[in-house]
Amino acid sequence: MVEKQKYLTPHVFKAVQEMKEQSERFYQKAESTNEQEMKAVYEEVVSVLDEMSDKILQISKYDDNTLQKTAVVTASQEGLPSYTQLTVLYEYENGYALVEDTAGQLHLIEQKHLRYE
Repeated sequence: MVEKQKYLTPHVFKAVQEMKEQSERFYQKAESTNEQEMKAVYEEVVSVLDEMSDKILQISKYDDNTLQKTAVVTASQEGLPSYTQLTVLYEYENGYALVEDTAGQLHLIEQKHLRYE
C-alpha cells in the first residue's frame, strides 16, 4: 500500500499539470497515427504518465479515499472566479486542497479560500 503524502506544494502541482498536458499530447498523437505498433507505444506512455501524476496527486479512478465535498472558492484563485463551485478531492496538511471544477479541471488552492456547502 502506498503511503499518503501529507503535503502538496504549488510547484509540484504545476509539474503534475505539465505531465497531464504531455499525456494528452501523446494521446492525441497516438490517435492520429495508423501504425499499430506506434500507437501501442504512445498509449503505454500515456498510461505511465497518467499513473505517475495520479500517484503524486493521490487520486485514482479506483481510489475511494477522495473527499468529494462540495465547496465554492470565496476569492479568485488559480484562474477560478469567486464563487465557482468545486469538488474537494483531497485536503493536504499544509493548508492546500486539491479541487476539481465543473469542467473536470484540477486546481490546487488554499483551503482558507474554500467555503463548504
